[in-house]
Amino acid sequence: MTRRTALVVGATGVVGSTLLEHLLQDGGWDIVTVSRRQPQVAGRHVPMDLLNPADCRAKAPQLR
Repeated sequence: MTRRTALVVGATGVVGSTLLEHLLQDGGWDIVTVSRRQPQVAGRHVPMDLLNPADCRAKAPQLR
């Protein structure tokens, strides 16, 4: 089976954490999370404050 990649923005919020649970149960996903705090899941995390435009510009290249 081909692995898919999911980018979960706001990963520590209500919707983001629920989506993470679903993706982990489903399996077959490489997960990249974006949030100020790192969620309690394995995977790649980009710490970013989405309310801070300068922080977003500085860290967005890490999402490539």
